[in-house]
Parts: sequence; C-alpha cells; structure tokens
Amino acid sequence: MYDSDTILLTDNQILINAAEKNYHVFATPTNLVESIKLKRSYTPEQQCDLDVKTSVNKIGEIVNLSQVLNSLYWDKYHHGATHEELHELYCDVSILDVMSNLEIDKAKKEFSIDNSVELNRIRDKYAEKLTTDDNRKILPSFFGHISKQKGYYDPKHKAYLQHDTSMDYLQNVVKRFRTKNRIKKPTSKLIDMFDLQKYREKHVNKKQISHIMKYVKWYSVEVGKLFAHDYYSDIDHITDTDETRYDKYIILRDRLVQYVGQYRIGYSTMIYIIKQLERKEYAKYKNILLPLLFTLCRESFLEAVIKSQEEIDVLVENGNDIKLFDFDYKMVKNYQFFTNFDQNSTQTE
Repeated sequence: MYDSDTILLTDNQILINAAEKNYHVFATPTNLVESIKLKRSYTPEQQCDLDVKTSVNKIGEIVNLSQVLNSLYWDKYHHGATHEELHELYCDVSILDVMSNLEIDKAKKEFSIDNSVELNRIRDKYAEKLTTDDNRKILPSFFGHISKQKGYYDPKHKAYLQHDTSMDYLQNVVKRFRTKNRIKKPTSKLIDMFDLQKYREKHVNKKQISHIMKYVKWYSVEVGKLFAHDYYSDIDHITDTDETRYDKYIILRDRLVQYVGQYRIGYSTMIYIIKQLERKEYAKYKNILLPLLFTLCRESFLEAVIKSQEEIDVLVENGNDIKLFDFDYKMVKNYQFFTNFDQNSTQTE
C-alpha cells in the first residue's frame, strides 16, 4: 500500500514494459462501499461530533497488516507459488487498501461497515500462517528496524524474519550502505547548529531539568511495558481490559505533555537539554524530548535557533541577476529566514 498524491508520466520503454507485464494480474482496488457525504458547519458541536467519530482510527493497524500480507504474498511467489494460488491473499490485501481509504475519509463521510470487524476477520484468518512454532508473531525483517526506532522491539514474542519482498531488500541495501560509509561520512550533532556563545550555564535551571528527565524516563519505561507482550501498568485506575493499548498510550502521552507543559524553559536551559541529548545516557530519550521541546516550548526553541542563525545569501524571485527556467531571480545578501518572529514574546533566560 502506498500513500502518494503523485503520478509518473514517462515514455521510457523499459518502464512501460515493466508496468504492462503484470497489469492484467493486479486489478486496481476500487472502493464500492456505500457512504453518506456529510455537510458540516464550523461550530463547537460539529467539531465535537467529528472528534468522537474519528477518535478510534484503525489506519495504523490496517496499513501494518497490509504490509505484512504484502510481504507474505511476494515471499510465497518468490518461492514458487503462482498468482492464481495467491489470489485470495491478494484480494484480502485489496480489501485492506479500501479499508485504509475508508479510515482516511471518516472525517467527511459516514460508511455502512465497521472496519474493526473486518480487520479482526482478516487478522484471525492469517494468524496461524503468521505464527512460528514457538508461538511468536511473524513480521518482515524491516519491521524490526522500525520497532527499534520507536522503542517497542520485542524479539521474545515477535520473529522479525527475512522475507523475499521489496521492503526487506531495500532494508538490506540501506544496512550495507550505512556500514560501508559509516566512517567516511560522520554525521553532524544537533547542538552544532546553535551558537553557544550566547549560552550562559549560570542561567540553566538544573532543578527543572531534573524533574522533566525523571518524568520522561518514567514515561519511556511505561511505554516500553505497554507494548511488551506481558503488559502490566503502574498507572492508577487503568487495567488491561478497560482500554486498548493505544488508548493507554494516549493517556501516557497526555500526562507527559501536561507535566512538561507546566514549565517555562528558558533559552540557556533549552540549550543545556539539547547538549545533554548528545550523551549516551540521554540519547535514547531524544525522540521523546525533541518533539516536546519544539511543541510545548516553541518560543524558547525557536529563539535558540534564531539566536544561532547565520547570515546567508539566497535567490529571491522577481529580480534581474539570474535567470533559471525562464524565471528571473536576484541575489539577496545577508538574508535571514526568521524575520517575523517576535523575540519579545520569549523568555530569554
């Protein structure tokens, strides 16, 4: 399944031949589910109704299952199965494709089917084929890489197995490229983009940082336990049967946002936190902290960027210095991108 609003137009005969080779085998999935188009007004009541109707969204589960079944399809085809033998599997993947569109269109249409019921039916149908002899859930190998990035890698209960499918091929290429070029192309650190001459350690609120990091670590542990197979929670008044795991994750995330959002983080404190993220013991929290800092402490974060920006030369349209693709540009020296930012609204220290 792909999420793309682009189209390739080409007269390259090699690409055309490849596209036409199996065109008759793979019919395009078509959404024929009846729907009622909604007319909404911009009122609090309408917004509330829309929030309720779109609060349970299955797009992630649908797309993930579709990718797993796609991988299963091509792995079986690679090992000798025919398209005719795999036709039922292909139809189920096509159903998931339509279901993903239904989830996306929930905001503007109402449908006569329940995606949750259909999702469970397809999931149960392939449960046995996607389970190892030691009762682990089979996933394509590239799912393991994604799980490590998001913090719920679980090889004890999930088998991330190599499949003969395009995504695993791509993952192998990326691995080889990274290994080959790791020494030749060192990466820059995030802190390098900031001007540390304007940083004052005496203005760092380390007590504030200690409280935030303590809560971030607690959140990280709870999310890890949440997506582990044998789940238990230390959250008050929440049991495994009351809410789905995703619902519990939202509760955890909201608590983190509420806790960190109570602090006003100054410029020097912001820089100090970013510096700490380069240390090994803090690096694993980078994916949690950076979105928080940018969202909740946006003024301080942007101020840190603005204070560090360097003057550069850029091309601006409607000039007479340079012509590119029949458009006229002029070179503007010492151009700054953040010219409309109100620095008086920030807390500088």
